[in-house]
Amino acid sequence: MRPEVVVVSGASRGIGAATVRLLGAKGYRLALLARNGSEMQQLVKDAGLAQGQYLILEVDLTQSENLSSVIKQIVAHFERIDVLVNNAGMGKFGPMENISVKEMMELFQLNVFAGFALTQSVLPHFKAQNAGVFVKPDAAPLQEEQPIALPNLRKMACLAVCRQNWKAATYRFVTCIRDW
Repeated sequence: MRPEVVVVSGASRGIGAATVRLLGAKGYRLALLARNGSEMQQLVKDAGLAQGQYLILEVDLTQSENLSSVIKQIVAHFERIDVLVNNAGMGKFGPMENISVKEMMELFQLNVFAGFALTQSVLPHFKAQNAGVFVKPDAAPLQEEQPIALPNLRKMACLAVCRQNWKAATYRFVTCIRDW
């Protein structure tokens, strides 16, 4: 059997880039999604990924109308998708009074809605294969003791959406890579 195909969103930096390095070294075939194509090219070079082991797709995940064509390109290239590492996201830190409603909407657009739309785009392929793994990594655990923390708001929203939608599913949903 050929190595599994893993889609990694937010692949150019941070947790996404570390995921690409780790899984690439283990021989997984990788579809890298991020806004910055040149950073992904450099990552592939630095990670020593073999030709044919990866596919780079420069994409803005907040443009959900493009996601179905992105997923079609991945399936056309690798013939399947086994794992979605839904990692794309950003943070805004500081006192709540210093964060505008517009900034908060942008955070939720990428951190919650884009991830939901990407998951929706992959789900038909998982259903057709009768298998699939959704991974939603996070750099830190949910901090319930903090009264108002913007990163926590997005985490809670994302986890609530994902858990509600996958409760009855036969697919695995994990919140960090070590669970996978």
